[in-house]
Amino acid sequence: ECKYMNSTALGVLIKAHGSYDSREGIIKLCGLQRRMQNILVVSRLINHFGHYPSAEEAVASFAEGPASV
Repeated sequence: ECKYMNSTALGVLIKAHGSYDSREGIIKLCGLQRRMQNILVVSRLINHFGHYPSAEEAVASFAEGPASV
């Protein structure tokens, strides 16, 4: 559970997304607290990740295909 994310952590997330995306991989986020979701919405990063209420839903979504962005 992540309650806080500083700019360094956001940078790591962006870099990981670029790395996975270049290899046709997908990063999916789950269980985002409202504050974290707001940060990702304001920074427009939410559009680059699939996001799900629970880990189970995130894992199950891999069988459905690419992230819902």
